[in-house]
Amino acid sequence: MDSRRKKKHHYVPRLLLSGFADEEGYLFEYSFQTKKVSRHSSKGVAHQEELYTIDTPNGPSDALEETLGTQLESRAATVIQQIAKARTAPLGSDLDTLVSLMAVQFLRVPRSREERLDFFE
Repeated sequence: MDSRRKKKHHYVPRLLLSGFADEEGYLFEYSFQTKKVSRHSSKGVAHQEELYTIDTPNGPSDALEETLGTQLESRAATVIQQIAKARTAPLGSDLDTLVSLMAVQFLRVPRSREERLDFFE
C-alpha cells in the first residue's frame, strides 16, 4: 500500500469550506447525532476516510481524489477568487468550471453516493 496515498477524502472541498471559516480558519459544525455544535478547522470537517478509494490490480488508488483536487478544484478556486475580487458573474470557460464544480459537488457527497449505489442494487 502506498503510504503517500491520501486517506481523508473531502466531499466538500476545503476551498469552499474556507469561505465559511472565521478569521482563525475555523468552522462550526452541527452534529445531528449528538445535537451539539463543535469548532473545527476545514481539515477536520466534511471528509470521510477512503471515500473515493478504488481497488486496482496494483492495490488501492486515490486517483479520483487526486483528479478532483488537481484538475477541477484548483481551477474552481481561481474562478471563485476572481468572482469574489471582481464581484461579477463568471463567463465562458470560467462559468463552465463553476457549473462543473456544482454538478460534481452534488454527486460526491456520501448521501448521494449511497442513493446511487442503492439504485443499482
